[in-house]
Amino acid sequence: MKNVIVILLALFCYCALSAQSERVFAKEGNDQYVHGKFGEAELSYRKSLEADPEKDLDAAIYNLGNTLYQQERYEEALEKYAQSIEQLQNVEERTMALHNLGNTLLKAQQLDDAIEVYKQALRFDPTDEETRYNLAYAKKLKQQQEEQQQEQQQEQQQEQQENQEENQEQQENEEQQEQQDGEQNQEQQDQENQEQQENQEQEEKEGEEKSEEEKKQEQEQKEQEEKEQEEQEKQEQQEGEENEGEEQQQPNPDQQEPQEGEQIEERKLSKEEAMRLLEALKNEEIKVQEKLLKKKGKGQRRNVEKDW
Repeated sequence: MKNVIVILLALFCYCALSAQSERVFAKEGNDQYVHGKFGEAELSYRKSLEADPEKDLDAAIYNLGNTLYQQERYEEALEKYAQSIEQLQNVEERTMALHNLGNTLLKAQQLDDAIEVYKQALRFDPTDEETRYNLAYAKKLKQQQEEQQQEQQQEQQQEQQENQEENQEQQENEEQQEQQDGEQNQEQQDQENQEQQENQEQEEKEGEEKSEEEKKQEQEQKEQEEKEQEEQEKQEQQEGEENEGEEQQQPNPDQQEPQEGEQIEERKLSKEEAMRLLEALKNEEIKVQEKLLKKKGKGQRRNVEKDW
């Protein structure tokens, strides 16, 4: 791209109606611009415009736009170029202003606007090769930009597609994993339920066995208690019979009395022994009666027949 910045000096040098201060600031701005002192030139051009605010000097505004362009302050330069184009009446000067405005838009990457401004400049001067070159350059940049945007769009679409496929694959893997987890959880739940059922059946079985054992133990205990009660009743009955036998028993005269200090051994007799004892006492009593009768018989005198 070729940048052609033309300073309009003639209007400042030969304008008889301009005030002395305006000319001084404008001349200083021109000298500073030529020597590359664009910041100082900007101040000088602004002072020139401020010296008579009622006058809008198109050349000063145009040159101020040039200083802003050189400082890469393109947005401000655009404003000044657009303002100067509205005021410039000379076709050549207006063409140069359009050319510089196109360059500024090109720097600002506003390619569509730059192309349109270059076309306007060529309408005023179709022989301006620099403007034509810049127009072609802007169109080429536009084409590259469109191709780059298209490539970026394709890359974005491809990336989106890849992301979509990746997300779909990830979703399928997650669903498959969830299904596997669900099956494992179901198997685990079934196993736990089976174990719980087996434990419940085992507890019921143990409860039944325990119940049968308890019933058996209760029955045995009941039978034992009945047996003990029966034996106790039998023993009490036997003792009652023995006590009755002892009350009926008479003392035996042949029986020696126990000596002093001798302990009489108590003995419990069974029913049969008591009966035998009673029988013996009866027999002993009979013998005693017989002896008494015999003694009585010996005391009587008998007549003995003598055989002599």
